Amino acid sequence: MTQSKFILFFLAFIFILKINAQDTLSHNLLWEIKHPNQKQSSYLFGTIHLIPTEDFFYPKNTLEKMSQCEKVYFEVDVEKMNDMSTMLSLMDKIMMSDGSSLQDHLEDNKYQTVKNYFEKLGLPMMFVDRIKPMFLEILANPEMNPEDLKNNKLKSYEMELATEAKTRKLKIDGLETIDFQISIFDSIPYKKQAEQLYQSIQSSNSGD
Repeated sequence: MTQSKFILFFLAFIFILKINAQDTLSHNLLWEIKHPNQKQSSYLFGTIHLIPTEDFFYPKNTLEKMSQCEKVYFEVDVEKMNDMSTMLSLMDKIMMSDGSSLQDHLEDNKYQTVKNYFEKLGLPMMFVDRIKPMFLEILANPEMNPEDLKNNKLKSYEMELATEAKTRKLKIDGLETIDFQISIFDSIPYKKQAEQLYQSIQSSNSGD
C-alpha cells in the first residue's frame, strides 16, 4: 500500500471512530423527540461506532422511523468521508503543522515502544510518524484494527445508516465540519499528545 492510499484509508477509519454520538442512557438507542406545536417528530439514535459484524443489529423500528424522516444528520457529513477530493484536502491537516515527528516529542525508549506497537499492526513508522498523535491514539485500542473494517469484520453504524438514508433518498448532512473536528487536535500541544499516545499503548500492551 502506498503512503497516500494508506493515509486516505486511515482518514476514513479515524473519522468513523471520532464521530461522537453517545448513548448516555442504559437501555434504549432510539429516542423520539416531539415538540407540542409540531406534528413532525425527530429521532435521536445513539450508537457505539464500530461493532463486530456478527453483533451488528438495528433496534426495533429504527429503519421504519428513518423512512418517516426527510433528513439524517450525523456529527459530520459522512458522505464527504467517501469523497476523494475531501480526503485529499485533509491529508496535510492530519500532519503535525510544525513539521515535527513523534520522535521529536518522545524519549528514545518511549518512541521505540510506540514504533514496535504500530509495526506490529503492520503500520510502518514512515507512514504514521508525522501524524498528529491524538489521531494515532485511537489505534492504541487493540480492538480497533483498520484491517478489520476493510475485511468486513467490523461494521460502522454511521456508514450503515448513511447507506440506508441514501437508499431512501434522504438528505444527509453534518452538525460539524471535518475541519472543525481536526482543529480540536491543534489545541493540545503535540508533546502532550505524544505522551498520551505512549500511555495508551502502554495500557494496551499490559492487557495483551
